[in-house]
Amino acid sequence: MNELKDKYKRDFERLRALVNVFDPCRLIALGAPVDEYDYLTNQVLGLQYKGESRDKIKETILFILADYFGQNIESLEEPHKTECYMALEKLLDETQNIG
Repeated sequence: MNELKDKYKRDFERLRALVNVFDPCRLIALGAPVDEYDYLTNQVLGLQYKGESRDKIKETILFILADYFGQNIESLEEPHKTECYMALEKLLDETQNIG
């Protein structure tokens, strides 16, 4: 059991670091604590552990950003909208092997 907890903790920390680099709402850049996106990180890690598809994880991230953080990427002005989608794709690429 302890092994599973340790694995989850390692995976969570790796994913947290990647999500904080993604920083879609610029909260980390503005000085927010490193746990600011932990809700998002937990949800994504749970989906990865369940073996959900990349599309499902992307859809969930977009939903959480809009619903929980009030950041609807679709409503952003260009070039910010494209930059955010590109950053999201990069996050999904980098997190593919976590979990």
